[in-house]
Parts: sequence; structure tokens; C-alpha cells
Amino acid sequence: MSQQSTEILGLQKLRQGALYYIIASLLGIIVAIGIISTLIAIPSGTASAIGIIVALIGALITLPLIVLSYLRTRDGFKLLVSIGKDLKGGITATSLILLGIIVLLLGILIMLPLAITSMISGSLLAIGVTVGIGVAIILIGAILSFIGFILLALAYRKTGEIYNNDSLKTGGLLLLIGSIIGIIISIIGYILDLIGFIMIYSGLGNLISTIQQSPTIPAFQTYPAFTPSAPISEVGTGILRSNGIAEVTIYTQFPVQILSATLLGTSFVTTDVIPNQLNVGYNRVVINFRVSLVFVPGNLYTIQLSLSNGQTLNVTVTYQP
Repeated sequence: MSQQSTEILGLQKLRQGALYYIIASLLGIIVAIGIISTLIAIPSGTASAIGIIVALIGALITLPLIVLSYLRTRDGFKLLVSIGKDLKGGITATSLILLGIIVLLLGILIMLPLAITSMISGSLLAIGVTVGIGVAIILIGAILSFIGFILLALAYRKTGEIYNNDSLKTGGLLLLIGSIIGIIISIIGYILDLIGFIMIYSGLGNLISTIQQSPTIPAFQTYPAFTPSAPISEVGTGILRSNGIAEVTIYTQFPVQILSATLLGTSFVTTDVIPNQLNVGYNRVVINFRVSLVFVPGNLYTIQLSLSNGQTLNVTVTYQP
């Protein structure tokens, strides 16, 4: 699988994860409305029983979707990390959330049977100890999930920064704000998180479309005889298009990573470089500034590449709209 295909697949998995979360959240709202309506319309004793049943059914439906959401999201971040994107925080975040969910369920499973047994025996001390243990475990799970969600919000924001996508950056910010506000006012936090995931879902869709329209880097290509003037240098002159995409060929005698690219003489900077990891030999590199450019056709422009070894490499491109 090419690097571009891996990148698209990773972003698609992130988008699937966001979609599952949106569906689970909407189902949660429907269940909540159903419970409230039941409590209002039916006498208290019967309503409580029906409300509990509805809540359990809702949990059985939404919980698998939530788990699937974070599993897909983690897979997406893993794929993006595998092609050099600095998004390991997303893997850590989703792993913490999933661990938190497991601990939460463990706390519930421990507390309920023991609490029922203690109630039957009539021992208040046993009931108190059992509930205390269960609550402590549930609290640990909640803390793990909360920390993971904060890290996930930051990971989405970083994804937006890497790809210069405002929807992802804003969505990540809403998740961050929503998770904090949700501690005090749950409903507002819930709504902000839902809006945040909707923005993330939309932003990822636009991002995937943009990448799919970018030129595919050929797996194999022959080059004319070339004598490198330095351990790493440009081969020939690259091309810069009006859609903000530049194509250059770089020869290197050592593996190195491209951290960012700057179009000198402008404020345009990007980290969207495919591939960003250069191997020994010839490398066909596509740089996407994600802006529309209007320059003088045929003129030469310089792109400065920041490398992982602390060096910079200037490459020359011809503007061909």
C-alpha cells in the first residue's frame, strides 16, 4: 500500500470513528427523551421500572458503538503515525479511554452483585463497603476516560494543524471545552462534544477529498544521470501548481524526515509533505500548501524544507498554473 493510500485509509478510519460517536450520541439523546417522557406520563412506581429498562436497553445499544468509535479512531491514528505523522497522542488517548471504559464496567460488575447479596443479608456495613469499592473503581475508570478524552481533543486539534484544516482544529477545541464544562453542566458539555464530532466528521470528509485529488506519487521512476553536489540535493527543477501543490525530486545519501515546507517570500507553511520520510536515493516528493496561488507563469520560486537533522534544503520550482 502506498503512503498516500495509507494516509487516506487512516483518515477514513478517523472519520468512521467520529460517525459512530455521533450515532451513539444521538441514540443517547433519544433514550434520555424516552426516559423523561416515561417518568412524566406514567405513575412513579411503574415509570421507574420502565425507565430503568429503557436505560439498560439504550446502554446495550450505545456502548458497543462508543467502543467501536474509539477502536476505529485508534486504528486511524496508528496508520497516520506509521507514515510519519506526529499523532501518537491520539493512540494514547483512545487507549486510555478504552481502558477507562473497561474499568468502569468492571466497577459496575463488581458492585451490583455484591450489593444485592449484601442487601439480602441485611448487613449495612457490607453494603457500605461493597458500594464503596465499586464506586472507587468506577471513579478510577471515569478519571482514565476523562484524561483520554482531553488528550483526544488535543490530538484532533494537532491533526487539524498538520493538515491546516480549520474544522478539525475547531472540533478539537469544542471537545476540549465540552469535556471540561461537562464536569459542571453535563448537558452543555454533551452538546459541545456532539457538535465537535460533527465538525471533525465534516472536516475529515473534506480533507480526504482533497488528498484523493492530489497527484499520486509513482512507485517507481527512472531518472537521468545525476551527480549530487551535496549529500542531499534537488534533482532538476520542480513544479508548482496554482492549486498549491508542488512536486520536486530529491536525492539523499542518508534517510531523513521533512518536518515542514515554507514557500519563501510568502507566509505559506505546510507540514503536508508526501512522503515526509526520505529514503536513500531518489525521492519524488509532493508538497501541498493547501492554498490557491496566483504567480507569474514560468517564474522560479524557492521552497525551503526543514529537515529532522536540523538542516534546511532549498528546492527550486517553476510556477505552472
